[in-house]
Amino acid sequence: MPRAAAGAGRAAVGLAELVTRLPQLRLAIPADEVPLRTDMLVYGVHSLPVAWS
Repeated sequence: MPRAAAGAGRAAVGLAELVTRLPQLRLAIPADEVPLRTDMLVYGVHSLPVAWS
C-alpha cells in the first residue's frame, strides 16, 4: 500500500504559500523539463529551478 512522505502535505502548503506571497516567482524552465525522480520508491523532483521577475 503506497504512502505519502510525512512532510509532503506541509511541503505542498509551504509551496502554495510561497507562490501566494511571491507572485513574480515562476519556473525557469518549461514544466515538462523539470527533472523528476522516477527511479526511487518516493517520487518527486531532483531540482525545481525558479526565476524571479
